Amino acid sequence: MLGDLQTADQTLHDLMALEIWSMAQTLDEAFPGLWAQYMENRQRLVRDYLSDRRQPQEADSGQSSRRIFSVNEAVQTASRLSHWQAATQALTTLCDQDFMVLETEAAPEPLPEKPPEPSQDVRLLPLPHLYRPPVVQVPSSADATAATVVPVSIACWTTRHFWQGSTAQEAPALRSQETVVLEPGDSLTCGLGFALQGVRSPLGFRLVDALVGQGLSVEALTVQDSGELTVTLSYQAAQPLEIQAGKPLGRVEFSALAIHLRSLRRSYGNRFRNRVSQSAAISLTA
Repeated sequence: MLGDLQTADQTLHDLMALEIWSMAQTLDEAFPGLWAQYMENRQRLVRDYLSDRRQPQEADSGQSSRRIFSVNEAVQTASRLSHWQAATQALTTLCDQDFMVLETEAAPEPLPEKPPEPSQDVRLLPLPHLYRPPVVQVPSSADATAATVVPVSIACWTTRHFWQGSTAQEAPALRSQETVVLEPGDSLTCGLGFALQGVRSPLGFRLVDALVGQGLSVEALTVQDSGELTVTLSYQAAQPLEIQAGKPLGRVEFSALAIHLRSLRRSYGNRFRNRVSQSAAISLTA
């Protein structure tokens, strides 16, 4: 209990000291030099008091000891007190007035940030419905650090995303299924399951020989709003044709600088070398 009281007393003492110093700083800002003059007079009074205590006093029997103050000192102290009262009154008047807000110089407007330059590397972004990872083919003689244009081929397979329609339909419906059956005269849009970024040259597409022999031809290679590449095929044959997901479809072709293919090679290039023996199954028509 006693410790709590001592802590509370010390806290109150610290707060009062902080408040006094804050008031002193405010007075010194309003009346420069006032606080320094007060401290100088206070130190002088303390020195005089200590000097008076050190002087030997003759003991007067029957008389109590008393401290002697000079008249000049009393008058000087009173004048300092009146000075403080005048300063306090002036500070109160100053606080009652409306302060004028000084307009500071407007900070210069920050320069518009330079938009980040888009990455020049060609990137392949797989989508959730990608059925089988694509395979990238780049000429083995191309130097990965050279700024030379090289042809690039991306072998791809069908996914479960099909937009099937006929010539009488204006908006083919998206179907997610393993198998789709084409009737003569139907058109089919196949989602490739990935998007390409950083390609500056035109894109082309070639069907595998097996599909060409069955009466399919490429109408267009487009990019959906999601960024997915899709290829639209037309079917011209006498019998219905069944298309399954996960089967060889064709390859996307474009040109790019070899130095911009580092990410593509690192992510999908090795798979091409591992599947060289299967190249006959995905041979492409010229």
